Amino acid sequence: MNKGKIDEFDEGTVVLESKSTYKNGEPVYKGETTPCFDEGLLFRVVETSNNNRWSFYNDTVNCQMRVQFVFGKESKLKVLENAQMEELQSGSYRVTVTVYPMETELFVEGEANGYTSNIRAQPLSEDYLRDMAKQDNQFVKLETAALYNVVGDNAPTDAMVKACVQTGLKFVDFAFPPDQKSLQIGSLLKMKVLPWERPCMFLSDANAEQVRLFRNGVHPANIDEGDLGDSWLTGAMACLAEFPDKIRDLFRHPENVEEGKKERANGIYRVTFNKNGWWMNVIVDDYLPVAGGRPKFGRSKGDPAELWVAILQKAYAKVFGGYGFIIAGDPLHALQDLSGFPCSSFDNAFVESTINETYELFEHLLQYTSTGYQLVFTTPTREAIMSARGAAACGSPAAAEVSFTKANLLLGHTYAVLKVGYFPQTNLRLLQFRNPWSTSKSDWNGPWNKRDPTGRSSPRSLTTSTSTRRMTAPSTWSGRT
Repeated sequence: MNKGKIDEFDEGTVVLESKSTYKNGEPVYKGETTPCFDEGLLFRVVETSNNNRWSFYNDTVNCQMRVQFVFGKESKLKVLENAQMEELQSGSYRVTVTVYPMETELFVEGEANGYTSNIRAQPLSEDYLRDMAKQDNQFVKLETAALYNVVGDNAPTDAMVKACVQTGLKFVDFAFPPDQKSLQIGSLLKMKVLPWERPCMFLSDANAEQVRLFRNGVHPANIDEGDLGDSWLTGAMACLAEFPDKIRDLFRHPENVEEGKKERANGIYRVTFNKNGWWMNVIVDDYLPVAGGRPKFGRSKGDPAELWVAILQKAYAKVFGGYGFIIAGDPLHALQDLSGFPCSSFDNAFVESTINETYELFEHLLQYTSTGYQLVFTTPTREAIMSARGAAACGSPAAAEVSFTKANLLLGHTYAVLKVGYFPQTNLRLLQFRNPWSTSKSDWNGPWNKRDPTGRSSPRSLTTSTSTRRMTAPSTWSGRT
């Protein structure tokens, strides 16, 4: 933080975790630890000083581990807690247990006379999610009842917020409650039952103390889309994240910094949108749809204690009436709602333009970037490619999809344009855009990639004129002559 600058969101007090063997937590018990997979994922802990007690820790957030060991017939073992033992005809013993995300399960203790193992990582079962949702719903009901007893029926949200700050009660949003209806409404397909949890419920105690809206700065590459499918919204978030303080502005308290801190301590978050030309301040609680100890939908990449992506998505879902209503949409509409600035589409002009008109359009883009406008482009959805117009523009649907895949671009996603350049010596026109959605370790390998000899042999003006800030997410040049 800059000296003298108010630390509105307590970013200066963030303690980043040191490197650890584990990614998402740690085993409950201490002992000799062995990873069960090359990637880690599941760990066996043997406490040699405690009767050789075995336990297993699941370090994933989205898998349940089915652990099965067959021990030799001379083994002298005691099965523990949820593990189940079966004696086989050979006299050996088969022991099984299921370990859920970030949980540690006791297994056996005693003397093992050799063993074989069979361990499988499986998707989280719907039964598990339903059970978790049922358990979490009890917490929601208790907190709802406590707040209801203080504010009564039909209390305005501002009165509820004030009561929570004064009494220390956790805020529960009666207008957008943490229940299945808030997920399902607006969706044409039946959505899975999901548990709703506050960060203090899905994080360890140590990590819960480190919860912040912002922990790692603001960067497009820090956004994880999750599983909702609202790439139009997360794409708009990533584009606005090119200007970090514009993201922070969405969360600023309308009155003063200290009130904002008091509210967040009670699970109250404010997000400001510009909907239909009017600024509106949306208040939500911090209950989030989760699976395996992490937000199921939009979230910060690699840091479950950073909340800005998940809270922003939840507040936007509230504006529309439910998560189901924001599964599909136009990224320009979302960007306009987030920034307050009007947005215009050039889709028709781009598709219908002749070669000369395309050059003219490029000149307009060059002027816009030079005067500070943000440019974004979106890749077509599969549905758009399959349409008659899409087929005419892209060729066959299969060929179009392959071309995007080769470019390491995802269909139906939004990308911010970082630079626009024209080089008259070679009649070359280039766009540089950021690719925060890259799922590959390799970047774009087409023309003008970092290893392309064309770029290395180009005029010096190419490298000097297009120099840009250091990129912490892949960026790509696309050109046309």
